Amino acid sequence: MALHIVLDHSALIPCGDKPQEEKTAIRKIGELLPELDVVWHTSRSYLKTLHAVLSRQLKQHHPLPRLHSILMRNLRNILQLSNNKTWWCQPRTLAEHAKMKMHVVARSALEHVNQELLNSLETSKGLSREDLEVVALAVASTRYASPIHLVTTDGQLLQMATQLAQSRGLEVKVLTPRQIITSLDKT
Repeated sequence: MALHIVLDHSALIPCGDKPQEEKTAIRKIGELLPELDVVWHTSRSYLKTLHAVLSRQLKQHHPLPRLHSILMRNLRNILQLSNNKTWWCQPRTLAEHAKMKMHVVARSALEHVNQELLNSLETSKGLSREDLEVVALAVASTRYASPIHLVTTDGQLLQMATQLAQSRGLEVKVLTPRQIITSLDKT
């Protein structure tokens, strides 16, 4: 059975103001996920932000873990393909010789969550539009699979997404990179 995930951008950057254990876990995620039966739920908006963040942040992190290398090589093509609506809503293999698949849910997940939920997301202080897109993406992805594992190193996003999932009864498990690695090691 496939593991369904949403990766916050912070869960893909192995540097910055993060504990060393999280940086190590991010690198391990980058090595493990392409080899596993994983469906990574994304949106066109998410991919545009991911492209900008990764091209800016990962240049100084060589050698890159396998997932990060795949993304650096293919993200521009994936971004172009995600413009085509026929590429949406069907999990596609991320790269040759990788089991991991990418599922483009929509152009913007924020457009596909109900207005009441959108209002509660917008009242979350201190969250950027990109963070709101990640949470909306996890919520929208529950229509396709459950549970959805939202992986982030952002403490504020972690707390808000956990509260939202609990208050709405959503099958979204919010985890840090270390926690998802621990979960993967158990399987």
